[in-house]
Amino acid sequence: MSTDPLAQKVLDGTPPAEPGGEHGRAGGHGAGRGVLLFERTALLVLLVALCVLFSVLPESRSDFASLTDVRNIAADVVVGGVLALAAIIPLVAGEFDFSIGLTLEFSAMITAGFIVRLHQPLPVAIIAGLVTGLVIGTVNGYLVAFRKLNSFIITFAIATIVTGLVELYANGNSILVSSDALTNFGLTSSLWLGIPRSLYAFVFIALVVWYVLDHTPIGRYWHGTGSNRSAATLVGLPVRRLVFLSFVASGLLASMAGILYLSQQGSATPNVGQGYVLPAYAAVFLGATVFKIGRFNVWGTVVAVFFVAIGSTGLVFAGLAPWVQSVFQGAVLIIALGVTKVIGQRRGTETALAGPKL
Repeated sequence: MSTDPLAQKVLDGTPPAEPGGEHGRAGGHGAGRGVLLFERTALLVLLVALCVLFSVLPESRSDFASLTDVRNIAADVVVGGVLALAAIIPLVAGEFDFSIGLTLEFSAMITAGFIVRLHQPLPVAIIAGLVTGLVIGTVNGYLVAFRKLNSFIITFAIATIVTGLVELYANGNSILVSSDALTNFGLTSSLWLGIPRSLYAFVFIALVVWYVLDHTPIGRYWHGTGSNRSAATLVGLPVRRLVFLSFVASGLLASMAGILYLSQQGSATPNVGQGYVLPAYAAVFLGATVFKIGRFNVWGTVVAVFFVAIGSTGLVFAGLAPWVQSVFQGAVLIIALGVTKVIGQRRGTETALAGPKL
């Protein structure tokens, strides 16, 4: 076991110390803490400001202030939020997974097919959907971790293959689901304590992912692998296995997003999965600018998911054309990358781009 300080930091998943240390900050402890607090909470402040803005604008006020519309927005973040959690684990381990959108789509299609075409009970159909995600994640993980192929290209290629499989299975048609147990759970009007039930599922999944990433050895090892793979190998971490498992976890989470999508929509539709990928990655990278600056983190991602969803929906409520949503989401991703890069350069560290290099 190496005693190299950098290797130990990598193993622990902690970012390198800032130049000069805390005592070297200009303006003293108070000013330094104030700047750090502002950096860590700026996105949360912007989220509140965005809510206030759309609540007072004449064009969006009536829609945005409606309790029904607020519930709709809350329910809408569920699928994209879980997909963002699927994206975050390979990113923490230093890889991309661009097949998550098609994994969502195919898992929803398989689950619907088991219910409608094979007349299987709901638990069996859900297991089939989850297994679909696990299979895709396993293939991705094997090719990237053990065959050492580029994750960007491989997962894009797998997504293309899955697109063909979806078309083959669905024959270009949606599969409507009549399972009351499934659709009643996902309906926006299906509430518990005034909150959509599907939102509880999102929060529960976020809690599990947060606990795994921040409070278990495998989570720390994933962080170490993504921060400095050479040092992670040096201290004896099973890097290949960790990368492989990150893709398996990603596939499982993406399949959960697909099942939640099916419960909300009541049908599985071809060509919907890729539309969730850009917002998911925008949320993950934007989340790296809040709470834990320069690190992909669950709660920053959750805040960013709401920021992207509220910003996109609010712009439409304000009377702008639907295409503005795509522009907004793409701009958010560019700004998030720029902000994390600037913060990393100012601190003299590359922690803002810990994970896959862009």
